[in-house]
Amino acid sequence: MPQTFSDALHGPAQPETAPLRHDRGAPEVLLRFRWHTFGWIAATIVATYVLLPKIGQLGQTIRTLDDAQWQWFAGALAMSAVTYATAALTVLGASPRPLAFGRTMNVQLATSFANLLMPYGLGGTAINERYLERCGLARTTAVATVALTVTTAVALHLIELAGTGVWLGRTRLMLTAALPSGWILLTGFVVVMTALGIGIVIMLRRPAWLTEVRTALGAMAGILRRPRRAAMLIGGQLGTNVAYIATLGISVHAFGGHASTALVATVFLGGSALGAASPTPSGLGVIEAALVTGLMVGGVASAPAVAGVLAYRLATFWIPAAAGFISFKSLQHQRLL
Repeated sequence: MPQTFSDALHGPAQPETAPLRHDRGAPEVLLRFRWHTFGWIAATIVATYVLLPKIGQLGQTIRTLDDAQWQWFAGALAMSAVTYATAALTVLGASPRPLAFGRTMNVQLATSFANLLMPYGLGGTAINERYLERCGLARTTAVATVALTVTTAVALHLIELAGTGVWLGRTRLMLTAALPSGWILLTGFVVVMTALGIGIVIMLRRPAWLTEVRTALGAMAGILRRPRRAAMLIGGQLGTNVAYIATLGISVHAFGGHASTALVATVFLGGSALGAASPTPSGLGVIEAALVTGLMVGGVASAPAVAGVLAYRLATFWIPAAAGFISFKSLQHQRLL
């Protein structure tokens, strides 16, 4: 997943503590963390991809897969690909030095693989910092640039979530459908994992965290005085979320689900915010459970909701992570990481 709200809670690494500040580069650091997060990945895969189909009633979910309109899933993949272009625009807008668009987009794809190895988006943060350093930015400048993209993502995400929440409230869609069996288990899983993730962040939070935020806000104010860079930075962030919302909506539609744009947007923004607090890589497990719960509460039938969310995560997480490994190795070969 491109670097967005998922990096917000932990933020970019500090110069004095980040793994990239040692002689070893990003590839070695990421491989060192792979086994540390393997247990989380295995546990959440079991919890997510075994539990969710049962909650959606396994027989109905299988019939939904049989009746799927797979041409719509192709559209979901296309919209997922758009997120990497918009994420590249965000980095171009934040960087004080001109960057090649195609190469920067390839770096954003590599972050999908990196985020599979580390929670809180730290893998993607490490990749982007390393890339910016390889492009000639000083380490402190690279850290500040990544901090700027994270801070902008957080601010815009909260504004968008508030706006879509009001929009959805006016449609009176929420709680109009009977809650399905298993929703308490889903909700409980999301609450526990979110609380655990926030607790970990609080315990590990660095003393200079507030200073990072103030510095990034100051940089954001400077960017806003430069219309072209501001358009790329803000437009890239907004475009990324719009593309993700479209991917989720298309995925649900592919399996016969019917959800309004307001519902899909609110569910995505809320689910990704909860996933940001999860201690699992890219919010694995928490995002799936949160999205399914939100869609079902909004009136989407359980089987299309489960199938649609799993297809959405396939398009935005699993397939990009596999492609990101190829990008990661390619960039490493080019000595850009």
